[in-house]
Amino acid sequence: MAPINQTEFEALWEGTKNQPRFRKVDIPTIQTDLSLTGLLDQYLAMVSRQREWGKISQSDFNDLNNAVSALKVVLTRINDRALVADAQAQNAAAILQKFGGRITG
Repeated sequence: MAPINQTEFEALWEGTKNQPRFRKVDIPTIQTDLSLTGLLDQYLAMVSRQREWGKISQSDFNDLNNAVSALKVVLTRINDRALVADAQAQNAAAILQKFGGRITG
């Protein structure tokens, strides 16, 4: 940020007394998968790197992968991603209600 002179500073200061300066910015939406399936996918990717670095054995990785795969079958059957999305929507609605609509998206 470039330095400002006394006159510019005074103009900014006087402006804040009446109305604060807001800048409208566009930020990209970050999509996150907070479902257990999504977390397990991230965990397996991390464990895979650990296996490649020799921190865990191939046998332990295989056992873990098989256990996670079996769990993911059940998670898919119950549609855990939809369950998490529903919970997120309910939480967001509760927050909006709590703040009386003072939050805008």
